[in-house]
Amino acid sequence: MDSAAYSSDALITFVTFMVAAIAIFTELRMIRAWHGQRLRNLAVAKKLLEAHFDAAEEFLKDSVPSKEAKKFICYASAVCGRKDVALDFAEFLRRDVSPDDADGSGKISQYIEDLKKHRPDLAQLAYTAVSTAVAAMILRWPETEDAVVPLSAAAARLDSSKEFKIQSRGIIRAAQECAA
Repeated sequence: MDSAAYSSDALITFVTFMVAAIAIFTELRMIRAWHGQRLRNLAVAKKLLEAHFDAAEEFLKDSVPSKEAKKFICYASAVCGRKDVALDFAEFLRRDVSPDDADGSGKISQYIEDLKKHRPDLAQLAYTAVSTAVAAMILRWPETEDAVVPLSAAAARLDSSKEFKIQSRGIIRAAQECAA
């Protein structure tokens, strides 16, 4: 084998290995970026769950909320860790359709609106408990995190008072930062 053929084969081998190394390096960086985003989403979901349970506990301690409202807050706490519920809810958000009212969510929205008139503090707790549970549920699963932007839009439409808008903007901002 002459030296020209040998150096040509060596060059081809070297280039092949370099291309493979670059491809592997690029793939590893993409995997690392994905995992970094997942960790950030989970950190935000953790903070949202902490806010949810704090608000839910305060709401449930009060004697004013109805038994039905308390049951709904407990229901929100129970389902925010269920992947099947998160997948269904994310699908509703992606389609920009409200879930059916079988779970009483329409009633709780009306209850919160009514509660704002005489106990805005309780209304805020109920809103926080529900909205943070939903946001955490959406961020918790990789299959649902793409519903963060529709969730932000839905929350903005549902807000009707300035103080509730300020609260939801913080939730929306945290969720959007995760989506970025």
